[in-house]
Amino acid sequence: MRHFTGLCFFICITSIIQGFSQPHNALPQMSVSPLDSVFSIANLATVFDDRIMDSVKVVGLGEVSHGTYEPMAFKVNMIKYLIEKKGYRKILLELSDFGSIRLMRRYLTDRNNRDTSYVQEWSKKNSLLAAPSASYKELFGWAKQFNLDHPHDSIVIIGFDLGVEKSIINFILNSYIIPYSHQESLNLINQFEQPISDADKIGLIKLWYEKNKARLSTTLNDAEQYWLDLYIQNAIHGVDYLVKSSEADAMNPMKGIHFRDSILAKNVVYLSASDKAIIWAHNGHLIRGDVKFMGDYLNNYYRQKYYVIATDFSKYAVADVVTTSPENRDEKKITTKIFKSDQRTAASIMLRDFGISKGIFFSDELTNKNIPDYTNVIDAGGLQLITSGTHAFDALAVFDYIYSEKK
Repeated sequence: MRHFTGLCFFICITSIIQGFSQPHNALPQMSVSPLDSVFSIANLATVFDDRIMDSVKVVGLGEVSHGTYEPMAFKVNMIKYLIEKKGYRKILLELSDFGSIRLMRRYLTDRNNRDTSYVQEWSKKNSLLAAPSASYKELFGWAKQFNLDHPHDSIVIIGFDLGVEKSIINFILNSYIIPYSHQESLNLINQFEQPISDADKIGLIKLWYEKNKARLSTTLNDAEQYWLDLYIQNAIHGVDYLVKSSEADAMNPMKGIHFRDSILAKNVVYLSASDKAIIWAHNGHLIRGDVKFMGDYLNNYYRQKYYVIATDFSKYAVADVVTTSPENRDEKKITTKIFKSDQRTAASIMLRDFGISKGIFFSDELTNKNIPDYTNVIDAGGLQLITSGTHAFDALAVFDYIYSEKK
């Protein structure tokens, strides 16, 4: 099972300003669009056409929790809108690419494979939680039909998270080392058969890669080199992440988490390349925060070409969360918990002071009403915090209630 999936376990602790000017009781003049169970592309175009400029390179679509359905359903429809109306063709998901995402990408771009049952089986197999499973089923089913209808202008999905899957060791060995370095492959196989850890095996692959990279660049085509670079670097960074996480202490409790987000940002830049890309990730990774999370790195890199749409709830969230056994971290348990919206968030303030429980709001309009860009955060393990930052997001989609599965 992957260690690095959409189950984000970051902790976003920021300095919260307790006092701020209270808005007037009159309803604000805002661009408010009701959020129902169905989001039409036409409605989204009305809201976002004049907001998401053609110059925007990367659009981040955030979720307040990995275990709630409504924000993900909204994101699916935003992706459809961005692809059909804004020309985006690349979707980067907060999952490790190697393995399941790689297989789904091959299916989506295979014109000869029209087996619609594949998406349903994949979605059920590759998500522990009901909400992402249902959302992936809807998104990839739609993407498959889009690609069949646009064979020369296809949607491409890529996972941008880290990964230390055991299977990547054999994949690199069989696909790259054995065909291009027969004698060295025999030496590596002999070492792999010794009682060493997977991290040590990845370390040996790293040494092999550094030694042979120049020669490989003359024998591999561009696509092969592109993916080999990604998989090896992610495997190496995955090991580094585990080491840095184990080194975290009271002086630097976020050491591993900040390292992970810095690599996620580098992966987004590498994978988006010259294309316009959509990022599917947790709010906490995407926002322009007061601390060094992915969104801060991307904002510094892309500037006005980075656009963030966060999601939140104004009343209650019924969310699935994942806990692990202290004795066995691979043993996962799914539980459902209820969360009340933090009263300091923009969503709660809109409800309390203006009686608006859901809608799409823009950062500049909230700022004009002295409403801070604070959002709820529910991490994969069920810890609830809030995020903050200067111009943390560009738009905020707020629901009144969100649930662990489709109602």
